[in-house]
Amino acid sequence: MKGTEGLTYESQLAADQELPEDQVVTLEMQEWIQSEISQLPLQYRSAIILKYMEDLSLKEISEILDMPVSTVKTRIHRGREALRKRMRNV
Repeated sequence: MKGTEGLTYESQLAADQELPEDQVVTLEMQEWIQSEISQLPLQYRSAIILKYMEDLSLKEISEILDMPVSTVKTRIHRGREALRKRMRNV
């Protein structure tokens, strides 16, 4: 493989794997973010979850929530702003 001259298989493998400490930090961060999202008002929470956790398009979210795309955009924006404010207060 290009750029791996002089590296052993073990050193390449170790570089590709996340350290256990990093895995714990990542898991804790994900749990914290989910906790923060769960505290948003339902109208924002639904849009945020569909967009960022379910990876749906604005059009798909619009159809699921039965509202115009412009409303979906507004709710996502306001939900993100509410999360930012919560994160600043931590």
